[in-house]
Amino acid sequence: MRDDRERQPRADSLADPALIVVRGSAGIGKTDLVRRWAGTLSGAALLWPSIAPPRSTRNFWMRAITQLHARGWISDRALFDAIDRAGQPDDDIRDIVGGLLHSIADSPIIVLDDLHSAVDDGMYLEIVSDLVHFLRVCEKTRAVIIESSPSPIDAIDLPEHIVVSEAHLPPVAFLGRASGSGVGFLSSAPGLRALVQDSRLLRDVCIAAMPHEIDAEVAGTLTGRDGAELLETFARWGLGTLESGPHKSRFVFRADTRIAALAELRRSWPKLLVTTAERLSRLYMMRAEYDVAFEFAVLTGDVALITRVGLRMVPFPMELTPDIVDAIGRLPLEDIHNSAMLSLFAATVAEQAPRPDRSTTDLYRHAADAARASSRGLRPTERLVMLGIESYALQHAGNMSAAITAALHFAERAAAMITERDIDAELAHVFGNFAYQVAVTLITGDEFTAAAALLTHLERYCLAHGIEYRRRFALAGLAFLESVGGRVPASLTLTQTTEGPLTSPLQSSRSYGAFVNATAVICAGLTGDFDALQRAVTTLRERPHPMHWDVLLFGEVILDLAAGNVGAARVRFDEAVGAHLAFSPSAPSPRRASYVRSILVLFGENPRLLATSGTRTAEDPLSLAFSAGRDIDHGDQDAAAAKLGKAAASAHTPLQQHVVFTMLARLGVASEDPETTRDAASHLLVLARTHKLRLAFALLTRDERTRILQSLRSPGELRAAFAVTRPLAQESTAVNASILTARQLVIIRALADLGSRQEVARKLFLSPGTVKAHLRAIYKKLDAHNQAEAIYKAAALGLLRGR
Repeated sequence: MRDDRERQPRADSLADPALIVVRGSAGIGKTDLVRRWAGTLSGAALLWPSIAPPRSTRNFWMRAITQLHARGWISDRALFDAIDRAGQPDDDIRDIVGGLLHSIADSPIIVLDDLHSAVDDGMYLEIVSDLVHFLRVCEKTRAVIIESSPSPIDAIDLPEHIVVSEAHLPPVAFLGRASGSGVGFLSSAPGLRALVQDSRLLRDVCIAAMPHEIDAEVAGTLTGRDGAELLETFARWGLGTLESGPHKSRFVFRADTRIAALAELRRSWPKLLVTTAERLSRLYMMRAEYDVAFEFAVLTGDVALITRVGLRMVPFPMELTPDIVDAIGRLPLEDIHNSAMLSLFAATVAEQAPRPDRSTTDLYRHAADAARASSRGLRPTERLVMLGIESYALQHAGNMSAAITAALHFAERAAAMITERDIDAELAHVFGNFAYQVAVTLITGDEFTAAAALLTHLERYCLAHGIEYRRRFALAGLAFLESVGGRVPASLTLTQTTEGPLTSPLQSSRSYGAFVNATAVICAGLTGDFDALQRAVTTLRERPHPMHWDVLLFGEVILDLAAGNVGAARVRFDEAVGAHLAFSPSAPSPRRASYVRSILVLFGENPRLLATSGTRTAEDPLSLAFSAGRDIDHGDQDAAAAKLGKAAASAHTPLQQHVVFTMLARLGVASEDPETTRDAASHLLVLARTHKLRLAFALLTRDERTRILQSLRSPGELRAAFAVTRPLAQESTAVNASILTARQLVIIRALADLGSRQEVARKLFLSPGTVKAHLRAIYKKLDAHNQAEAIYKAAALGLLRGR
């Protein structure tokens, strides 16, 4: 059967459909529905053959002919002629009935009322096939087929039709005129109190309607009645659908009935609603259906119950259903503030749909406070998870310092509990979630060592307990940390272990994909593979993440430098810093971006300054090495030697050592110290061989490369590594000022410095209109579409130098 509900027939054909199929279980009022509908139609000849089992198809249609005569739609002569023709062996009953239908002045409507239950499938298909023939040859004829059980009608190619299913059948409503949007009803269903007038039964209906679907066991538990019998009663009343399954039946209320029942319950029995919600929450928690249990726990307002159920939801955080969102929205703010779970979920909702009475920041702060306060009296794993919630909420509330402190405590306690096998297995998933979130907080705060230790413990824990999706989260984070440390082969190996089909939590997680994509950018950049870097940057740019804005900046700047666009790299850096470091306190540490700035300074640029994290940033090995590089360029070899001595002593990661020894090699060349040069070159060779690190070689001039290679007895392997990354400092694009006039150069350079047309006009004593006219001409010459693009292209062409 063609399902015309799926292919959406034209509205004009549905306005007067040839066929209506009414389906639903026995006893819900389908026949009454159709009779009421037919009674509203004028000029209709209703043909309703008896459903007493006919002996044959011919016998069925002969009954239809006699009914036409009994109702006065055909004459005595027409009846006698039909009977006479039916007795002839060469006359087809289909032709006889069709001719009679054509002769009727009114519009015939043929109703097959549950005929399928009275005859076998073969006869039923014959009769329906005849009916379809009548509908196609008699333009005025229409039909209704009523079915109470599945039939083989799907095998027949039906004409234009609509299907009214059980879900659309209020018990005493009836069909109205069909339209393109479906079937209308000329009367609405009666209210719930009109359907169920006994107060005890009404109360039981309202209680049973609390779950989205209910089985006999739950119905009996809640009402004290025979659950199976009660659900059958609900089905007879037309309150919904009773569906049979392989193990047990379940009842699904119609949406309108359920809404009415819950409203009645809130109005008439508010205390019963709370006590029933508590019973349901505990019942579904015993069944390990925690998402359903949480919905009912929210209705109770019991903070302890909400916390207990919420901690057991898998995966966490769960997708909030509209019912849960509405239930949380109805709770007093004080109740929400007292629950870490409710505050956390309310904050999540507020982020997506802001409300004037609910500040997201305040909700996260209350979540942190409630998590801290509720830890007392909880079991060890629950306390640990609460500490994770506290850290997570503090970060989102903007208190990064406190978030990192809580995260460090969590990492220390989690490591001990995993080692001692003291994690409650019932809370394994929620522990895994917040262990990962805490690791992200630690990474955001540059606490890489603690983050790596926590992720390592988490990966092993998830492997031992079969939590594969969370294990892949941990592996992605570890791969990122390995890449940041310069351990490229180890990072790539970890990345390979994350490959495979993405489960729903992995697909929906922005941080998982961001870790994988950021790792690809770092590894390609550190190995000097600029083709791979271009692909990785494109991928990360398509799905950016605030946590990795500095990684994207690193990749884009390196690509600009590789193309010789030093000025463009500096403009890109300034724009990124302006966009991300008017940042909230929860934004990532700017330390990694400061390394990108140091590289630009080595190329003679003066990018905008970043907020720093004090002496910790200034004294780390990479910062010292880049600063020493500037000293070497300025001829201050003593200052460079002092800084590189400190840097070498504290350089622990391969990346730190790679940069430090590159600068030591430069220092050896500058001071004509062969021993220093050779020692540094030997270290660089080892790092290139074991970790594939080559990026810092791009900071060496051709002369420095030659001198470094000359210091080695067997320079072949290092020469090959040098060849991968050409010396960027010698590839800068020559200044091409001829493209712009002198005045236009002044305008674009002032705009790059000042950032706004108004400031340019004020500084150059020009009218804003004059500046705008100059910029219009500049945009056209540079093929730029906006201010940022014009400045970037001017920088790429070297037009901003000399300002």
